[in-house]
Amino acid sequence: MIESSFAINHAAHKMPAQFVNQLKHSRRILLTLVWVMGLCFISHAQELSNDKLRLKLNVTPEGVPVIEEATWQATGNTVFRDLGTPEGLGAWIQPSLIPDQTARPVWEITEGDEFITAVATLALSEKLSVTWVVELPTKGQLFRLHIRLSNGGKRAKMVDTFPVWLANWDLGGESQWVRSWRAIEYDRIEQTLESGSRIRLASRLNSSEDVDDGVNPYWIVGGPDSRIFFGLEWCGGWNAKLQGIDDGVKFAVSLPPDECQLVINRGETIDGPTLFVTPTSTSDEVNERATWMRERHILGRMLYDTPPLSFPLTYNNWYATRIQIDENFLNNQVAAMAPYSFDAFVLDAGWFADGRWKPDPNKFKPRDFVTTMANLRSGGVRPGLWSTPQYVSETNNDEDGESALAIQEPPVKSNFIGGFLVDMTQDNFPAYMVDHVKLLRDRYSVDYWKYDQPVFSDQSNTGKMKNVIGFQHAMQVVRVANPDLFIENCLNGGRMINEFTLLATQATWLADLGSSGIPDPRANVSVALNAMEFIFPWAALRFTINFDRIDPNDDEMTRLYCRSAMAGVWGISSDLSSISDHQRDVILKEIGNYRKLNPLKFSCMYDLQLPSGSTDVAGVTFYSRRRYNAGVLLYRWSREGAFEQHVTFVKLRSTGMYRVVDADTGVETIASGSDLNNNGIDIPFSPQRLSALVFVETMN
Repeated sequence: MIESSFAINHAAHKMPAQFVNQLKHSRRILLTLVWVMGLCFISHAQELSNDKLRLKLNVTPEGVPVIEEATWQATGNTVFRDLGTPEGLGAWIQPSLIPDQTARPVWEITEGDEFITAVATLALSEKLSVTWVVELPTKGQLFRLHIRLSNGGKRAKMVDTFPVWLANWDLGGESQWVRSWRAIEYDRIEQTLESGSRIRLASRLNSSEDVDDGVNPYWIVGGPDSRIFFGLEWCGGWNAKLQGIDDGVKFAVSLPPDECQLVINRGETIDGPTLFVTPTSTSDEVNERATWMRERHILGRMLYDTPPLSFPLTYNNWYATRIQIDENFLNNQVAAMAPYSFDAFVLDAGWFADGRWKPDPNKFKPRDFVTTMANLRSGGVRPGLWSTPQYVSETNNDEDGESALAIQEPPVKSNFIGGFLVDMTQDNFPAYMVDHVKLLRDRYSVDYWKYDQPVFSDQSNTGKMKNVIGFQHAMQVVRVANPDLFIENCLNGGRMINEFTLLATQATWLADLGSSGIPDPRANVSVALNAMEFIFPWAALRFTINFDRIDPNDDEMTRLYCRSAMAGVWGISSDLSSISDHQRDVILKEIGNYRKLNPLKFSCMYDLQLPSGSTDVAGVTFYSRRRYNAGVLLYRWSREGAFEQHVTFVKLRSTGMYRVVDADTGVETIASGSDLNNNGIDIPFSPQRLSALVFVETMN
């Protein structure tokens, strides 16, 4: 009956409007009857509830476990209803594994301190079983979905594809568009989701690879009154297919064959990627994004023991030296760094010798290197090092008491590292990773660790899926063993961004700045503002590089460049000893502005003005959690000459009086909250002005 209803909907596109409306009305009645009739055959419905959501669980007549309905606790309003799975188990499991007859799965509920978990298991052929898992935190409006496969047989089984989650959700007309973001460039892609329209989102090899039109593993389905935010916790390749249906969306998220390559061994259980789903009850851009950000952060603190949130000012040598860093350069930076008050000082690739993770004796005196790093820590600066522990050389594979690691087959050699990629599925890899980080911390006083370079290969003897699981497990073990360690996720400049890396690490290198080393403030602004639609401000790391290549007397350009990295987390990669005293003074003032702006970012409540070819300015307005303070960063974008940019502060509290201060001109204005809400202010741009920074503070 459900299959027939879809056929009616397809044929309706060729009929007059009045007949289409009648058919749609009849279809809704038909679907309702099917749903009710289906419930008559099901005796094992269950329910998950917390302070925000109620999830009704059931099993379709085709034998597929589903979230039958999600509703808001406060209002009783429906978030979505499941329309069933007309394709049956064939939509989830490859046909060769579907048994002729099977017992209907039953949802089982387990209540823990932090999660309420529901599982439903179905026996497949050849003694395999599939388990649907729904996890609802005890508080909040985010829930997680994933699939588990188990092999109870005596032989290994090959699995062609691995499902993440599939559903047909009636959203009551709240599925009119889909928003996603291109990998590396972070440009927003917004597509109309009409009945019958199809949208494919995907990335290969890494979660955010930019080849083959790759996108980041985040998307939003929205309508006029509400939204549903999706995010994938998976460091490897993936695929999501979305299709518009009447009043809703049909979606299927999975690992396609090229990204799966899975063999489940005898007695083995494999948990697949996890899909994070966060519904919101309004379409307010600022409020709903803030809710999504906070829900994810809270969940991340439950899953991973991480350091307190912070917005450090970080030094990194990479764009100033590449791999040519040496003791002379290091000493010059340490001698010149005091006025900047860096929070972290990171030495990038080039400090080590032959992959041994010892300072290169041709560049450093090892004892002096150790002393310098220890002195940084004693001076209140986090010492940091870059490393790639997934590569080992033949000469150091069993060094310092570490167990020898098996090399991935077929071998993958990195000439840059001077080593081979290891098999991350082996049992001793997590312990090796913990020992590696411990070595860096014990020997070099490291409190900041940057990991980098490719992790996965297209082909391996254990397959992509198991390599991703091995990497994520090892990183989670490192996180548990080092709850105070600040970890930066780089991975070739933003090619591995997903819910695992964002929640388990503290900073993310969004995009490489190229090999030329030429400062590019516009690229910084574009990447940061677009990325902050789904990446936390405290994770959005941007660098200002090689200040000595900017005219040291062009204060407007220097200010613009500093501010191009201030929307998220700011890093500096320059030869500090080559910066003139005058330019340094401008930078130091902007560092003060950065630190003043940072407390406003913790709330994740910000209004973005994304750059485009026609906009006068790009920028972001931050609001404090209680909305008594604000700050606005503006960047001249396409308009030349003098003009005034109008800004309203719609999220400020309307009561009370506020002081509005232009950080550049010093002009101060006193205005009421309601006036700033409704009328706003005009920020003047002279012909020379390239950026603006304005602070709003309550006077009460």
